[in-house]
Amino acid sequence: MMKNNTYYICYLHVCAGLSSRLQDIKEENAQLEEPLTAKQELTKSHEASIRQLQKDLSSSKSEVSKVESRRVEALAATNSEVEALVSAMDALKTQAALNEGKLSSLQVECTSLNQELQDMEVRPRRGKTKSTDEPNQLTQIQAWQGEVDHARHAQRDAEEKLASMEA
Repeated sequence: MMKNNTYYICYLHVCAGLSSRLQDIKEENAQLEEPLTAKQELTKSHEASIRQLQKDLSSSKSEVSKVESRRVEALAATNSEVEALVSAMDALKTQAALNEGKLSSLQVECTSLNQELQDMEVRPRRGKTKSTDEPNQLTQIQAWQGEVDHARHAQRDAEEKLASMEA
């Protein structure tokens, strides 16, 4: 029976050691399970975030497509407006050039008429008599001066329009 007791004591001693080791392993396992559980929860959270980001990305891509479509439409409209403005500006430049030519021509005539007017004004001072054509010439000169003033006004308007179109 002694032999059995010795085995029994030895058995109890081995069981106590194994029980102690089992307890240590359970504690280690519990310590390892906490981070594992946290990692699993974090993974689930990240997966949910990824799904939400994918939805947001899809939505953003759709919105970008819509905005790009509107941008293309707006660009086409703007190009049409620019072409119309360029055409109008070219027409105004042409008109301004014509008006400059008219103005230049009228200025030469005006200079001549002013000289004639001065000559007419000087004649009475010199004691000369006026001819019957002088009132008609004076009326003609005044009419030409009106045309010159009108041409100058048209030139200013054209220059202002041209400047506003260039700005």
